[in-house]
This record gives sequence, C-alpha cells and structure tokens, in this order.
Amino acid sequence: MKLRRESLIRTISLGLILLIAIPSGILLLSDRLPFDTPRSPIGTNRMSGDVYHASIFIDSDDVFVTLGIPGDGSSDDPYRIENYLIDGTAADHCIYITGTTVHFTIKNCTLRGIAASGKSGIYLDSTEKALIMNNTAFNCSAGLVLYYADNNTIKDNSLYENEIGISVTWGENNTIENNNCSYNVNDGIQLSHGHRNRLRNNLLLMNEEHDIYGWRSNYNNVSDNTMGGGDWKAGIFWYDSDYCRIEDNLVQDCINGMDIYFCDYFEVINNTVKRCNIGIWVSSYSYHNLVFDNFCTEDNTGILISNNSGNEVYDNNCTNNQVGVAIIDSASSIQVYQNELRNCTKGVSLTWNARHNNVSDNYCIDNDFGVFVAGDAHHNNVEFNTCMNNTQGISLGDTTHNNTIVNNLCDAESISESKGVVINDEAADNYISHNNCTRNMFGIVVSETIHENTVSDNFILNCETGVYLNATERARIEINFFEYFDFGIEINAKTNMSIVRWNTFLEYSGAIDAWDDGTANIFDYNFWWDYAGVDGDSDGIGDTPYAISGTASNEDPHPVVHHPTRPVWNQPLEDQSGEAGYPFSYDLNATAAAPIDSWGIDDTVHFAIDGDGVITNAIPLSISDYEVNVWVQTIYGVNLTGTFTVMVLDTIAPTVDHPADITFPEYPEDEALSEITWNISDKTNLDVRICIEGSEEFWDEWSPGDGPYTRRFDFLGMGTFNITLLLTDEGGNTATDTVMVTVTEQMTTTTTTTTTTREPVDIMTYALIIGSWAVIIVIIVVIAKRRRA
Repeated sequence: MKLRRESLIRTISLGLILLIAIPSGILLLSDRLPFDTPRSPIGTNRMSGDVYHASIFIDSDDVFVTLGIPGDGSSDDPYRIENYLIDGTAADHCIYITGTTVHFTIKNCTLRGIAASGKSGIYLDSTEKALIMNNTAFNCSAGLVLYYADNNTIKDNSLYENEIGISVTWGENNTIENNNCSYNVNDGIQLSHGHRNRLRNNLLLMNEEHDIYGWRSNYNNVSDNTMGGGDWKAGIFWYDSDYCRIEDNLVQDCINGMDIYFCDYFEVINNTVKRCNIGIWVSSYSYHNLVFDNFCTEDNTGILISNNSGNEVYDNNCTNNQVGVAIIDSASSIQVYQNELRNCTKGVSLTWNARHNNVSDNYCIDNDFGVFVAGDAHHNNVEFNTCMNNTQGISLGDTTHNNTIVNNLCDAESISESKGVVINDEAADNYISHNNCTRNMFGIVVSETIHENTVSDNFILNCETGVYLNATERARIEINFFEYFDFGIEINAKTNMSIVRWNTFLEYSGAIDAWDDGTANIFDYNFWWDYAGVDGDSDGIGDTPYAISGTASNEDPHPVVHHPTRPVWNQPLEDQSGEAGYPFSYDLNATAAAPIDSWGIDDTVHFAIDGDGVITNAIPLSISDYEVNVWVQTIYGVNLTGTFTVMVLDTIAPTVDHPADITFPEYPEDEALSEITWNISDKTNLDVRICIEGSEEFWDEWSPGDGPYTRRFDFLGMGTFNITLLLTDEGGNTATDTVMVTVTEQMTTTTTTTTTTREPVDIMTYALIIGSWAVIIVIIVVIAKRRRA
C-alpha cells in the first residue's frame, strides 16, 4: 500500500507538472460548457408522481408480502415498487432492500434524500435479479448503491446532484445502462471491487470528480458512454484493476479524458476524446495494455504513456493536439505504430528517459515535429514512419543517445525552412540510416553535438543543403546519396574532427558538392560529380585529390570514380537447410556500383566462402542450427553484412542390407558359424539395438567409417529365432532388418579303433629284452644290500 500511495502521489505530481509545462496551460473548463448543455440541473428538484410513501425497508422475501407490494416485477410474478414519491430521512435510505432472492422491480419512483446524511436513494445489499428502471434520485449520499449485489439491471434512471450517482461495491455481473448520472458532487458511477459489470450508454456530465471511477474492479466493459465537463476530473479513472475493456465512449472538456493507472491487460478502443489536457493516459505500473482505434483531438496530449512497459498504441488518430502520442518518464518497451498524427506541435514525443521503445509505421503529417526525441531518451527505435510537411521530420536533442532512426520518409513538400532529420543539443551516439530526406531546406542537420553520431546510407534529394554540420565534433557522414542540391554538405567554422566518407554527390547545375569552414575534418573516398582528375592505373581511385571549397582548404585524397554505395543482395538472404553429413552449398549474390573485392564469413570452422560468394561446408555438418554472418566488400572498403541460419537436419534413414538366414549347431566349435554381418550405411552416428524374438537383448553404437556390423549368436539353444536389428540415426530415422537363425542339435563325436597287422618279433629279441631286465634287477639288489651293511 505504501508503494501504491507513493506512486499515486508521484502520478498526481506528474500531472501537475504536465499542466504547468504544456504551453497552452490548464483548460479553463469552468468557462466552457460541454456539448452546449445548460449549466442548470437536469431536474427541477420537485417531487412528482402518483403516491407519497414513507421510506421502504425490506430485509427478506417475506417482507414484500407483509408490505403488500404487488407482483410482476418478474419472473413468475415477483414484486414491483412503482410510482412512489419518497423523501428520505437522516436515519433511513429512501428504499433499502437486503437479503432477498426473488426478482423485483423498482420503477418510476422519485427519491429525495437529505444532503450529507450518508443515506442513499436506493440501497441494494446482497440482492440479485433486481430491475431498477426509470427512477429519479437527487440530494442523496448516493443515488443508487449496489453492495454485494449481483446480476441486477440498472437502466433509464436519472441520478443527479447526489454525492455519487451510482456506487457498486463487491457487485458482479450487473448491467448499468442508459442512466443519466450528472452534476454529482463526486463521481457519476463508482465501482469498487466490482467485477464483470457492463456500463453502457450512460450520460455523465459535469460531475465534480470522475464521471466513471473504478478501483480494483476487473473484467468490466465500459462502452458507449458520454462524459464531460467539470473543473478537476477524469472522464474515466481506473486504478489497480485488470482485464477491462473501454470502448466507443465520448469524453470531452475534462482535465483528463481517461486515466488508466496501475492496471494490466486493458483494451481502450475506438473512443473519442476532445478538448482535454490528456486524452488517454496509461500511467504508472500499467502493463500489457492496448490502446487502439481512438480519436483524440484538441487535447494538450492525445495519448500519454508514462512509467510503465509492454503497452501498445496503434491505429489511433490524434489530430490538432499539442502532442499526439507521448512516451515519457522511463516508459520502456512501448510499441507505437500505425497511428495518424496530424496538425500537432509534436506528432510522437519520447522524453524523460523513455527507453527501448519502438515507433514505427506512423503517419506524421503537418506537425511542427513529426517525431520528437529528447530529455535523455535512449535506445529507442524510430523506423518506417512517414513524416510529411513537418517543420522538422524527426528531431533528436537534449542529451538523447543510442537511438536508431532508420527507413523513415521525411518529405516537406510545402514547408519552407524545413529540416528532414535534426540531431542537436548534445545528442550522442545516435544512428541515422536509410532515411529518405526529400524536399527540405536542410536534409539532415547535426548541430551542437560532441559525440559520435552516425549519418549513413541516407537518400538526400531536392534539398537546398543535403547535410549541415554546425558546432559539431566527431560526426560520421558515410555512404549517403546526394542529388539535386545547392550544397551537398556544408560544415561551419565550429565543426571539427568529423568524417565525410564514401558519399555520392551527383551532378546538379551550379551545385557545390562540399563546403568546409571547420577544423581537422576528414574527407575520403567520396564520389564528386565535378571531379576533373583521371584514374590512370584503373584502381578505381582518382590520381589527384579533390579540393573542398571553404576556408579549411581541405581535400579528399582518394576521390573515387565509381559510386561508393553499399552493395545490395540480389535476393534477400534466407535461412537454409542441410542434411547432416552431406555436402552443403549456398550461392550468395550481390551487386555494387563499385567492383566487389572480397567475401567473408564469421564461422570458418564449419564453413568456407570463395571469391564468388559461394558458401560450402568446411567439415561434415552435424545436426544443429548454425547462425552465420557474412559480408561482401567493394574495392573501397564499403561492405554489406547479412545473417542467416543453416538448419542441419537428418531426414535420410539409414540403409542396411539383408544377409542370408543362418543355421548352425548348438555350441558350435567354429563360432563364425553363428555370426550375422550387416552392411550399414548412414552419415551420422547410429543407435543399434538387437532384439531376439521381440525382446531387446543388446544395445550398441555405430559410426560412419566403422564398416559392417557383426554379432555372434553362439549362446542360443536349439530352436528357430527371429533376430531383428533396429537402427536409429541422430534425426530419429530408423531402419530394421530381421534374420532367421536356426540352431540344430549338437553333433556327436565317434572314436574308431584300427588294428594294424605287424611282422612277428623273433626269439632273440625277446631274450635280449628279458636279459636286460634281469641285469637291472640284480644291480638294484646289490645296491640295496650294501646300504644295509
């Protein structure tokens, strides 16, 4: 709560500052009547009707019967309170109903309260299914109150000169339509914690606070209401809420037309806001809101976005305002696009530290400033805007820095002393490129800056002076194209250390290409239409310097004979796809006014580029996304860069041959009999799975270059088996093959004895054998006896 209270104080302070700062000052609304409506009250403050009645108090369904209230307030004939004239008291509401569940109607009653009594004309507490129609309530604390009341319809009532016209607190799904809530002391309609209500086609004039006020009220629809008048108010003020839709409303002659504060996901659509200080204000800490198709006219600021981020402002028409659309107070990531901003002092304004915003595709016509960037605004992108007949098409100043101004048209067909793009007042490090500045007195002005602002690749046509440098340091004026001018570039005496390079100055009768009264400015590699020298060695550079007019006695030492414009791609670079492991090739095509000297690429690990701009892979490419930066350069060093992505995929499935089915015996002595060999082909690594009878038994890997894949199955018992090989490559492509394996009974080994017939041994041989054994025995006995002795 402390943060929000501080934020609210800050927002109110900001509003006061804006009122003081805006040149036209505060709108004196008390001196202006909205819609030509008379200042007298809507009613006559007199009781009119059929029946006087005391205050009515109902706290249950049965009390309707007790009070004799008739039926048909619908459905199935509930109750109806009608045609009563009721004076409230200091102690009682005129009509108070609580805790009921039946349908009832309050119709054609006139209710007069007592001022400052705190009592209301109609007070519905915890009721539903009520129809409150065509009643008049005045001089009450609130003309009508819905408190914890859901699913009620409030229509065609006149609730005026109360403190609050209609108050809804903790009420949901109520319809509030065609009511006149005007001339109330505070708010016309007030919602607090009220969700999913519909407020439509109500008239709310001259309320002293807000015509419609919402606080912590979500998913409401506010449409087709007419609001205005009052000295200090907003037509619609919504705070700390989400997901509301505000559309087709008319607001005029208020301090602010619509304030959206601390709110997210709002849609503000097709509203008309006139003669307000701020037409539509999306204020602090409000995110992801859409403001589109609105018409803001005769406001000090048509649409204001402050101190928030992530909002979009588009397709609005802001005409005859001091400022059409303003982005201020550190607002960031705001998208401002396709708006028409006409006859304003400033079409689009980015100030007070506005940063990282995008202003694009807007039509800024007949303004003093088409797009105005100042007050330390930085890192904003201003692109593809059409700025027609503005005194200054686009202006950057007051310490703005690091902004990008590209691809805008600044055409001042009928404006004298106009300037296409102006960079001044210590603006620094801004990039001004690819803009078309035509039919201005000054195409581009760089004045009183001391940091490096770059003016590059602009087309400057039909201007009295193409580029004017005034009291400027370190400006870079490069690769611009000048045609139909009196002075191509003019540099005054207080400008120094600026660079004028690679520009093209085309012939125009009586024109002076360049004038330099400054100090230490550099001219180099420019094309001068009136250069009288020759290029004897055909290197594209004149053999003698080009003299620059002016007191600096400067010269361009390298005047070029070809236009030093930037190359262009013959076809836009496009993302490429390749197949993993296969050759890749991409032929870049670019042309330039000057001969092309070289091509380059940043990723030399995976790619190579030849002298004709053909890119090939340096190594086999794996599955990945490769972001590639390339460039082509002319003989003058002017280059064109580009970026594309090579998406390498694997879409080709592996291939595998089908070997023959095999049969081998159980427990084969030769293990090679149980081997299966598959010939596999793929460019990427493979996941290998072996299944036997549908059950996965082996997992392996295969890489290109591994050759055939072999697996033995000598462990199988007797039987017939399906052996399935499943291959999966890096891209998820698969290939399979199944081989039938039959294992037979183990083979039995048979031993065969062979009898060989030999020649008989003679007797002498046997005698010698026996004699030898006898001698051996005798020797052994003798030795044994000697040992005993």
